[in-house]
This record gives sequence, structure tokens and C-alpha cells, in this order.
Amino acid sequence: MLAFGGCGDDEESGDSSVATAPVVTTDRVQTAQIPDTDTDEAGSPEDQPGGAGDEEAARSEVIIEFSKDGLSPTEVRVPPFIQVVLVIRSTDGTEYDLSFKAPSAGGGANGTTEADFDIDGLRPGQEIEIEERNTNSRSKVVASDDVGP
Repeated sequence: MLAFGGCGDDEESGDSSVATAPVVTTDRVQTAQIPDTDTDEAGSPEDQPGGAGDEEAARSEVIIEFSKDGLSPTEVRVPPFIQVVLVIRSTDGTEYDLSFKAPSAGGGANGTTEADFDIDGLRPGQEIEIEERNTNSRSKVVASDDVGP
């Protein structure tokens, strides 16, 4: 049997619970720099690598291409719970008229170049449905542990 003893006043109101957070990585690699100790300038943490504001959330970019033949690919798998950046790109200048529906958002766009949408992460098995109305073609983005096109 393992027991831990502590000392201190019974009236302390400190929180003894330990919080943990999931580790999330991005494709960006940072290299730590050793500060120059020969200068007298203190410098703001904001100005240092990794300082406040340098954080970037993990996300999956999904590119769906559109041509006169329709949307391609017809299905893309992404990791669950990671923000999705959905990019629709016309490859041949054909005008698209599309709509998308996700569990947390919906929208649409039309044009001849590129449109992008930020969509909250999906739970496993959830999907984003994309429909292009001019060609009546469809594509979907599915949250799965088996990622890729």
C-alpha cells in the first residue's frame, strides 16, 4: 500500500487537481534560438520565437478540384477533431456553383477561381457533403483514422 502524507494548514484553499491537455502538433517546425546575453535589451516575449501569438492550431487542408467534368476527388478522409480548411479550386476556369453542409456549418460559393472555408473538426464518421449544382457532381470529406484521398 502506498500512502502520501502532506503538511500544511487545513485552511488552505489551493486546488490540488492536475489538468492535462492533449498534445497537438502542426506541420510547422520551430527552431529555438539562444538569446544573446551580451545586450542590455530585455525584449518582449512577443518578439521572441515561440512568443505569445505565434501559436497555430492544427488543421487539415482539403483541396477539391472542379472542372467541366465535376468535382474530384469524390471522397477525402481527414483525421477526426482537427479543423478542416476546405478549398474548392476550378482547374479549367469553368464556373462552379456549389454548396456544402457540415455538422457545424453550411455555405456555398460560386466563381471561376478558388474558394475556401474553415470548418470545425469532425467527430469520427461525420462528414462534409459538397454539391456542385451546374454538373450535379458530389464530393465528401469524412473524419476517419484512415486519412487520405
